[in-house]
Amino acid sequence: MESPVVLLLCFSFSVVTVSTQDMFLVTAPSVFHVGVKERVSVQLPSSLLNQPVLLYLEHETSGLLMSNRATFQMTQEKQIGVVELEVDREKMSSLPTLNPTPFYLALVCEIRPGQREMVRVLVSQHRGYIFIQTDQPVYTPTQTVKYRIFTLDHSMRPHAEPISISVFNAGGNRVTSWTVREADGIYSRKLNIPDVSEPGVWRIVAHYQGDEKNAATREFQVKKFGEEDMCRAHLPTPFILVFPPE
Repeated sequence: MESPVVLLLCFSFSVVTVSTQDMFLVTAPSVFHVGVKERVSVQLPSSLLNQPVLLYLEHETSGLLMSNRATFQMTQEKQIGVVELEVDREKMSSLPTLNPTPFYLALVCEIRPGQREMVRVLVSQHRGYIFIQTDQPVYTPTQTVKYRIFTLDHSMRPHAEPISISVFNAGGNRVTSWTVREADGIYSRKLNIPDVSEPGVWRIVAHYQGDEKNAATREFQVKKFGEEDMCRAHLPTPFILVFPPE
């Protein structure tokens, strides 16, 4: 999990003089992941008792709302409120470009319309983790590669998100590709290596849709048996005869 960063925001009101009593704490993740519900906590002073606080994420330049709006209202002193904000995936994909990298949004805390403070937060398209496993590291032509792909979210729990899978041969050519989604986060499949395959390193590449930069790769070797290997494979196992003493 990402380490949290503490944000201290001070709000001033046109009818109230700003003082230390008007300060409150907002604790948020250091990175907001697109499509993931991130927890944000709010701690208010007694001077803001029963005063609703609105939190949301917006685009820094256009002011476009990029998440849900979450409200917290403290009803007793020293109460800590927790809300969830989720960066909208469709709105992120509709932006003309995500450059520059890294990309930031504004975390906005609003007490009344027009009375708000904001701070920049980093946004990541990384949707989770992918691990690829093969049943062995080396194969020969005509053999079958058995492999599994595990998809996990940021909490390392099974993630039922669509992933794109591609297989590349030793020449770097894409042999096959497809998109799949498994409810339990585990995908198993077999790959038959053609008998005319050239020796070299093959690759299985998988990534979440829209997250090509964080693709997972598993390599395995394809080797042909040469004459030397074939002769060695057919040699009888050496043995020693031991005669008992006369």
